[in-house]
Amino acid sequence: MNALTVKPLLYLIGLLLVALVALGTRGCVQSANARTAAAKLETADELVGRVRTERDAWKRQAETNAANANTCATSLETMTSEYERQQRDHATLDAQRQAAITAAQAAEQDASRTLARFTAQFQAESRKPDCGAALAAVGRSCPALEGY
Repeated sequence: MNALTVKPLLYLIGLLLVALVALGTRGCVQSANARTAAAKLETADELVGRVRTERDAWKRQAETNAANANTCATSLETMTSEYERQQRDHATLDAQRQAAITAAQAAEQDASRTLARFTAQFQAESRKPDCGAALAAVGRSCPALEGY
């Protein structure tokens, strides 16, 4: 073998050896990077799991709040209709009360007129001699009627 061919072969072997070491180092670095990426992926998966759990909790809370809002809306509608019914009942009762007061006032006025007419008639009739004697006879025969 010629010195010319051995020397380039040695350089070539050295170069291949350097390339082999570089590739081995690169493989180790890639392996470390892969382990780091796998660890980051596991951490990310855990984070995604926690976020999904939290999201589901918020969804359940939102559904509960929506159900509560619907219940409140239904209660409000019920109370509003009941309030309106009570207002109508109040108006009806107020009208009946006013009608009863008016009827009572009319009855009281009629009774006052009747009493005034009776009193005037009684006073006028009791002054007549026959009626006065009859009243005196009734008073003597029934002392319980005195003072009327």
